[in-house]
Amino acid sequence: MKNILLIILVLSLAGCSKAGLLLAAKRVGDEQVAIDKLVEKQTARFIEMKELYQSGQFDKFDHKNKIQRKFGKPLFVDVVVENNQTLELWMYRKPVEFKNTDRIYLYFDKKGQLVNSKFEEAKDGKEKT
Repeated sequence: MKNILLIILVLSLAGCSKAGLLLAAKRVGDEQVAIDKLVEKQTARFIEMKELYQSGQFDKFDHKNKIQRKFGKPLFVDVVVENNQTLELWMYRKPVEFKNTDRIYLYFDKKGQLVNSKFEEAKDGKEKT
């Protein structure tokens, strides 16, 4: 009788662990879908930013609050000193490309006003798509 109860207990636990693994796998899949959607959204925002910048229509984004609302948080933030002025530097690029990708650097004063910007084209001139 003890052996039968032990076998039933082991079989039921094995079933629970399979169900747990299936649920965990589903959660991982769901998270990957969410990550993919976020990357797609950030990529689209960068492409829009680049098009506006290159066409000279970026002027209306003169404050970091406007830029962040429209294009999201930058991928990199730093503080730099140029011409004896402390500036906040933001860098935007495609979110999953690190080396051969276009970049936009934005420089803000202490009040958050955009004071300078720079577009850096991918090194070989051909950004990965």
